[in-house]
Amino acid sequence: MTKKSLLIINRVYPPHRGATGRMAENLARHMASQGWDVQVLTTGAKKYKGLKKDIFVHSIKVNQEPRSVVSYLSIFRKLLTAALFSQKPDVVVSMSDPPLCAVMGHIVSKVKGAKHIHWSHDVYPDLLPLFGKRPPVYNSVYKYMRRILNRSSKVVVLERCMADYLVKTGVNRDKVSIIPNWADPHIFIPEGTGKIAIQPKTVLPEKVFRDDSPKFRILYAGNVGLAHDMRVIFNAAKKLLDHKEIEFVFVGTSDAHDDLAQERAKEGLDNIKFMPYQPSHALKGLLESGDIHLVSMKQGAEGLLLPCKFYSSLAVGRPTIFVGSEKSGIAKVLKEYKAGITVSNDKAQSLVDAILYYRHNGQEWFNAQEGAIKASQTYNITTSLNAWSDELNRAVK
Repeated sequence: MTKKSLLIINRVYPPHRGATGRMAENLARHMASQGWDVQVLTTGAKKYKGLKKDIFVHSIKVNQEPRSVVSYLSIFRKLLTAALFSQKPDVVVSMSDPPLCAVMGHIVSKVKGAKHIHWSHDVYPDLLPLFGKRPPVYNSVYKYMRRILNRSSKVVVLERCMADYLVKTGVNRDKVSIIPNWADPHIFIPEGTGKIAIQPKTVLPEKVFRDDSPKFRILYAGNVGLAHDMRVIFNAAKKLLDHKEIEFVFVGTSDAHDDLAQERAKEGLDNIKFMPYQPSHALKGLLESGDIHLVSMKQGAEGLLLPCKFYSSLAVGRPTIFVGSEKSGIAKVLKEYKAGITVSNDKAQSLVDAILYYRHNGQEWFNAQEGAIKASQTYNITTSLNAWSDELNRAVK
């Protein structure tokens, strides 16, 4: 019996950092375990050699951190060329990095006679105006992308808000499927086993709500990008300077983190700390060290993206304070499961009040922690990868 085959295209892939790369690897490993031949087309200075645990990873040597339209176009061209010369797959899964990767997936699927599924993590070019960028060709690209998505077999989105947005802006509803993202499975490595326990386990509040230091930690772990609003967080930190028991911790390494560190020094905010990216084996402990997790998204970004760090907050049973729109998918999950609080992007005092609410109300913290654990039973890697298996098998029937 001939094996079914899959080609996944994304700019980043482990060992290089990036949430979409981690998702691609998790999907690749899962489908390989289901008997599929899996190819991954990615970029990076590191060359992969042949089979890597039943997954053929072909890495194009380019600049890993593109900084201009020209560099992104170069990456697009090189990835497309490599894809066209790759072994014929049954299904091509294009992701959202580089932007307009859906176009690449469409071209490759047509040339190869394969099905095309676009995995939409970020909606392009729709995000560009949010970043203050609207090139002259924006309207033409916008319309072209809708045609490409409607010609695909499926468009997999992360949540209902993104699905509604795409349908509202011209994508046929029967083309859209919702499969949520998930937390890094390394969070679920039981101590001393070295093996990943895919299904998250409920942890008793007495164990989770531990305070190894006198600080009440507000944790922001992950990417700081153009779609993440940091100003309100810094303003809240200023207002909480007199609360010496409260600290803000940002985890990550990027130019944006360097800029934040300079701002911290300029304002004298000694209640803000920075940590570099942590290795996988330290991830669970790091995330559990946060009493509250912060997730931020600019106003207007709802339906266009969804920060992956949110799923990690649920996985470790931590209340989330979301700085963003009440219309977003994150806000709706927090409300449904009573797993946290949503505050507006322009109200630092509301963020201060939310932090102090959990700081001084232990029972409310426990209630939100319980809500996060309940949500994690729905938004987890097992459920989502099983949904992906169903979607891919339907595509090749």
